[in-house]
Amino acid sequence: ATADGLHVITGGEDETVKVCSLATGDEVRVLTGHTAAVRSVAVTPDGRHAVTGGDDGVYVWDLSTGDRLRSLTGHTAAVWAVAVTPDGHIATGSADRTLRVWPRLGDDGASIAAFTPDVAVYCCAANSARLLCADASGRLHILQFAPTD
Repeated sequence: ATADGLHVITGGEDETVKVCSLATGDEVRVLTGHTAAVRSVAVTPDGRHAVTGGDDGVYVWDLSTGDRLRSLTGHTAAVWAVAVTPDGHIATGSADRTLRVWPRLGDDGASIAAFTPDVAVYCCAANSARLLCADASGRLHILQFAPTD
């Protein structure tokens, strides 16, 4: 859900990202640009942007306009997990067996750190000090997070 609690953002097999009103359930906006299924969605703490991961990569969106702002490149397989830290860093987990960390809003489109477990990363969560990721074997990895940018 967005920070104001007014909207929920979803992604799906239809290759779209939908912004829906929590009060009515109505679609407010449909974001198009993915070319494959959307597997994960996270909203920035200020509620202005969404980050989506899918079978075709990672994208950052402006929720007020619906514009896709940038693609984050580096994963070589489907992205199943997306999280955003309180200061806007992005964490993504993939079937390529990596958890990647990106600068605030993915500003330059390149990851600044990567962690590689033995198997695919299915989910991740982040706060200002730690990144958590769960992998396909059921293990939970807790990583210290100290961004320098």
